[in-house]
Parts: sequence; structure tokens; C-alpha cells
Amino acid sequence: MGSGPIKHALSLACSVADEIGSYGLYLNADPAALAFYQKFGFVLLQSDQSPEPWPMFIPLEAIG
Repeated sequence: MGSGPIKHALSLACSVADEIGSYGLYLNADPAALAFYQKFGFVLLQSDQSPEPWPMFIPLEAIG
């Protein structure tokens, strides 16, 4: 997976955040992709990590 789609999603989320009242982005990550998402600032949420996928979050203020 390339970084283009995630960069676009993060940019889009920031541009519409005020309109939709968003604070951040949540995703369910494949365990094999954790390092990929962490490069963009996503953090692993503390919860039961089984079964897969694992929940991750990034606040919009951490983007860009």
C-alpha cells in the first residue's frame, strides 16, 4: 500500500473537520500495517487487540 491514499484521507479530514465536527480519525488496522500507520501519527488504542484488526486513532491537530 502506498502513502498517497492515506495522505489524501488525512488532508480531506482536516479540510472538512469544522463542517462535520470531527476531532480525529479512527481506523481498524491490520497488525502487519501498524508501523505504516504509526509513521503518519496514528497511535494504537488501548483495548483488546484480538481478534484482529487493531484500533488506531490520530487527532486532527497532529496532522500536517
